[in-house]
Amino acid sequence: MTNEEMERTMQFIVEQQAQTTTKLDQTIDRVNRTEEQLAKLTVDIANLTEDVRTLKETSETQSRSLDVLAGIVQKLADGQQQLLESQRRTDERLNTFITVVERYISEGRNGRP
Repeated sequence: MTNEEMERTMQFIVEQQAQTTTKLDQTIDRVNRTEEQLAKLTVDIANLTEDVRTLKETSETQSRSLDVLAGIVQKLADGQQQLLESQRRTDERLNTFITVVERYISEGRNGRP
């Protein structure tokens, strides 16, 4: 191998080494950016997990509130039904009383024996 060939070979090796170093630096930069993005994504996932937990707790609280409200509505409906039944009995008794008074008046007694 001549001196000139040796120099070309060495020049080729130096160029290849420079290219490899450049590619390695680029790869390191990409890895660093990927690590930063992964760290941000990890924080985002942690925040999202906390938001989901909070949403679940809120949903459970609202569900319990709706259950309580449904119980109250049922009690109101039951009370209204009892009130309607009581009113119906009162109407029947009042009608009976009115009938008795009308009969009393129509028979001419009007307080006389």
